[in-house]
Amino acid sequence: SCASVLCSWPMPLLVSLRSSQGFANFAFLEVVPLWAISSRGLGGLELNERDLGSILALSAVASGAFMIFGLPRVTSFLGLRRSAALANGVAAMNMGLLPHVTNTAGLAVLHIL
Repeated sequence: SCASVLCSWPMPLLVSLRSSQGFANFAFLEVVPLWAISSRGLGGLELNERDLGSILALSAVASGAFMIFGLPRVTSFLGLRRSAALANGVAAMNMGLLPHVTNTAGLAVLHIL
């Protein structure tokens, strides 16, 4: 039954990992732009919409290029598990550094990675 599949190992771990990744993706892709356009008095970067749009567009192009050209090489070299662990490590590092970003260039670099 469905309950026995969801409760058998490693399914609870996989569901919790996928849920935490979804939450992190939501935070990074939805909350970061709101933080970037908020005023400096509120702790944001006070970007205008054009600058933020440029950063997000650059991030999308770089991410797409990596998925097409870089990701197949990385996964064939490291394997799926190691490349997933590396990607999660880079994402954790980016999210840890994000509160310390004070300029547009830093935001662009972290959002691209």
